[in-house]
Amino acid sequence: MNATNHPAVQVLEAFFAEMNRWGAEAIRQYEAIDWGNVDQEAIALDRRKQREALTAIYERYCDIGGNAERLQDEGIAIKLDRPEYDPLGEDVISVMEKSGVVVVETKQNQRPNWKFRYELVSKEGEWRVRDTRKRCSEQNPKWKRDML
Repeated sequence: MNATNHPAVQVLEAFFAEMNRWGAEAIRQYEAIDWGNVDQEAIALDRRKQREALTAIYERYCDIGGNAERLQDEGIAIKLDRPEYDPLGEDVISVMEKSGVVVVETKQNQRPNWKFRYELVSKEGEWRVRDTRKRCSEQNPKWKRDML
């Protein structure tokens, strides 16, 4: 089996795709806000819906589910220039399976060209992304914890 065809990699790529759609929608909603005439109730409703959608993604794909660090703050962090996860912008560069854990390393193909390390674990017959994402770069080659 080609390493990129590993079922754990397919789950990770599905997670990327869902997070990309979620991020694109969150950006669209943010850009649609009339900041000169802000409707706080509408913004609060949109944020609740965004949080519910994000929680559903984490429940579906992540080992930690709704307890993920990203879901602990009241606000929801998004990048305004593009979604954080991009299934076409992050290439799998290595896959290693050891003791029921699959470690997938990826590299962004656009600036800042981060390398990421994801761990996936088999849970009840399904691969789940662990909340242990790490990143490094050529300038900073030491792996550091990064919020999933």
